[in-house]
Amino acid sequence: MKIKIILILLLFTIYYLPFTILVTPVYARPCFTAPDGTLICPPVTPPPVNPIQRIFGTIQPPDALKKFIGTDPTGATGVSKLLSNLVALIYAIAAIVLIFMILWGAFDWMTSEGDKEKIEKARSKIINAIIGILLFAVAFAVIQLIGQFTGFTFFAGQK
Repeated sequence: MKIKIILILLLFTIYYLPFTILVTPVYARPCFTAPDGTLICPPVTPPPVNPIQRIFGTIQPPDALKKFIGTDPTGATGVSKLLSNLVALIYAIAAIVLIFMILWGAFDWMTSEGDKEKIEKARSKIINAIIGILLFAVAFAVIQLIGQFTGFTFFAGQK
């Protein structure tokens, strides 16, 4: 089975591929007859044809993605928007978790009734929440630094 596939690919490259790349298309020139009866054919230069484009054609993004990628043909704008929205979502969830953890720690502290072990657990919840948000602040600074090096604009719409 593998030998058949290799033979088919070999035959394809030997017979078909050189014709598609090397054969130049012939363009018809518009000719007209002058009043004195002579045939006038102005020179026509064919547009340059990329052989890969001639084989595969041009790739166009779907209409749903055109507004997402904008005028950038590489799609870097779309990736930048995706990463920016993803990071913003993670930070929003982190802010909600921070508020929840601080309120939970405060509630546990208020309902500890003076028990040292419960107070210590409540204090550790609050401290862990503050450490977590500090880590997210450091991560924000690192993401901005990475954005400067890669050219991605994180948080473009949130400034």
